[in-house]
Amino acid sequence: MSVNHYKAIFISPHLDDAVLSAGNQLRSYTNQGKSALVVTVFTRGTPRLHPAAQSFLHQSGFADAQSMFSSRKKEDSTAVKILGAKHLHLPFIDAGFRADHPTTNHIFKSSFTKSDRRITSQVSHRLLEVMKKHA
Repeated sequence: MSVNHYKAIFISPHLDDAVLSAGNQLRSYTNQGKSALVVTVFTRGTPRLHPAAQSFLHQSGFADAQSMFSSRKKEDSTAVKILGAKHLHLPFIDAGFRADHPTTNHIFKSSFTKSDRRITSQVSHRLLEVMKKHA
């Protein structure tokens, strides 16, 4: 199996972040014939949701997190393709869709839970693997 190497790798915390925040730069690279990869980190939810996430899904017209993330991944893939790049969706659960969703107090105090530390470590290791494989 052939492994693609890219001249530019954009790390996108959430779906659409790279496209919305660095779309011009991404398009500039691909217009110059440079290969680009967008790696999106948090692309999933869980069936057991915090009430705030359930409310968000209801207001957004989605029955569950799986259908929302499936739809969002398709949108993200399409947008990245339009900009001439490739995408890679990592399987990490978005904070707002974790069963142990942090409270507003927790977020503004910038404190880390054990779960936060574990996820941070897992994400760091996975991104390092991606960079070694594709850079």
